[in-house]
Amino acid sequence: MSGDWAWMQADRITADPSTHGLTFVPIILGSNKTTVSVATGQNDYWPVYLSIGNIHNNVQCVHCNAVKPLAFLAIPKAAKKYTNNPLFRHFKKQLFHAAMTRILASLKAGMTTPQPMKCPNHHFHRILFGISPYIADYPELVWKINLIFYRCLAFPNDLDGGSPPRTKEFTNALIEELPLGII
Repeated sequence: MSGDWAWMQADRITADPSTHGLTFVPIILGSNKTTVSVATGQNDYWPVYLSIGNIHNNVQCVHCNAVKPLAFLAIPKAAKKYTNNPLFRHFKKQLFHAAMTRILASLKAGMTTPQPMKCPNHHFHRILFGISPYIADYPELVWKINLIFYRCLAFPNDLDGGSPPRTKEFTNALIEELPLGII
C-alpha cells in the first residue's frame, strides 16, 4: 500500500460531505501458493491472509495478531496435458475470483456506506472499508489479475547486448499476434 494510494482514497472520501469524520480502514489481502505434502498427497492451496492498513505501530512492530488467515483456497488440478490449456487456466482464474468475491461479500456494504463499529479505544466510529492493493509475489499477482508476465527479451548468450524496449505498443502487438498459450 503506497502513500499515494492512501491519499487518493482520502481525497475520494473528503469529496463527499456525508463521509466527513469517518475512519477509513484499508483491508490488506495477501497470499502465497503453498504445497502441503505430509499425509495429504501433494496438495497445493493458497492461504489468503488479511490485515488492516491502520494498525497502531506497537502492534505492527511485534506482529501481535496483525495478520490473520482468512481462507485456504484449493488449487484445482488437471492431468499434465491440460495444465497449460487456456480454458483450464481461465477456469482457475474464474474460480479464484468467485471465491474471493464470496469471501469479501460481507464487507461490500461497508465499502459504500459508513458502518458504526466499536474500535479498540472502546468508542464507536463510523468506518468505511476499502480493499487496498493485493500482496503476492510477481508471477502469482500476474496470474491473478490477467497481466502479461514480462520476460527478458534479450538473447541468453548476450544479456548485455540489449533487447527491444517493452512499450505498450509492443505489448499490444504481442497480444494480437501470439496465441494465449505462448504469452
